[in-house]
Amino acid sequence: MLNFNDLEINNNEPIYIQICKHTKRQIFQKSGVDGDVFPSRRELAAKLGINPNTIQKAYKHLEDEGILYTKSNTVSSLIIDERLYTRISAEFKIEFIGNVIKEAKLCNLSFKQVIDMLSEQWEEQE
Repeated sequence: MLNFNDLEINNNEPIYIQICKHTKRQIFQKSGVDGDVFPSRRELAAKLGINPNTIQKAYKHLEDEGILYTKSNTVSSLIIDERLYTRISAEFKIEFIGNVIKEAKLCNLSFKQVIDMLSEQWEEQE
């Protein structure tokens, strides 16, 4: 079941994008499954304290990506198949690795240093 209680809105990117990423993250973590019903637009807007038009924009974006289906402008639900899950999984993995590389470069770490540090931390975590 989808949960928007832990969505913390920030000023770093548009709110509708944050809602979409939050939804995708739940799919990636397998918290959101095929057929899960979304809250109504007004309900989610009230819960998050934002304009319903922002929620509408997020839902439309998710619909355009093939993640959300809205029947007759009433109930919206997730449509998840293996192909979609694989695509979202790849998005999150690429974003994660991209962030690691960006931070490593900001710290002037070489590729070898990053690999050595990852290997060392990986061994310590086992």
